[in-house]
Amino acid sequence: MTGLRSVHSSFYLHGNKLSNLKGLEILHSVGASFSLGSNQLTDISQLAELTKINGILSLSFNRLTSLHGLENLSSVKTKNWNNKLLTIKLDENNNVDKQNSLTDISALANVQEVSNNLILFMTDKQIFDKFPPDDSIYYKNNIKIIENKSLIGVSPTAQKFISSLPVNKTH
Repeated sequence: MTGLRSVHSSFYLHGNKLSNLKGLEILHSVGASFSLGSNQLTDISQLAELTKINGILSLSFNRLTSLHGLENLSSVKTKNWNNKLLTIKLDENNNVDKQNSLTDISALANVQEVSNNLILFMTDKQIFDKFPPDDSIYYKNNIKIIENKSLIGVSPTAQKFISSLPVNKTH
């Protein structure tokens, strides 16, 4: 995939046991949804040139600790996926001990959903330590968090994340 600058349709690399994204260093845009789910990724920094995904971004079921590499991603689009509306799928990023490993989502600071309705899908066990800055474009979206379990029993950190959203946001 070396030299790939854009994909004009969906780009599915899920379920391939990928451990890195070498060859995608100049990927700039994806014309529909982009799925990197169900791999063994610990790092997505090779996506540093990615600015636009005209669909959903799925990063589920990897071993990511941060979203470093998505700092230039500025446009995503909410779509229907398995009868659910969503924009970014982050659930089940666990280390080898099956413990949550994704703790840093600060790289989403420049992300804006095209209709300003950003829907994040995560687990109720998701614990983030680093968030986009309060003045970032990310918070200009109407943010909704969907968990794969009910909101009852949400971890204190997930509650902190939800409560940190500006009061005019949906959650």
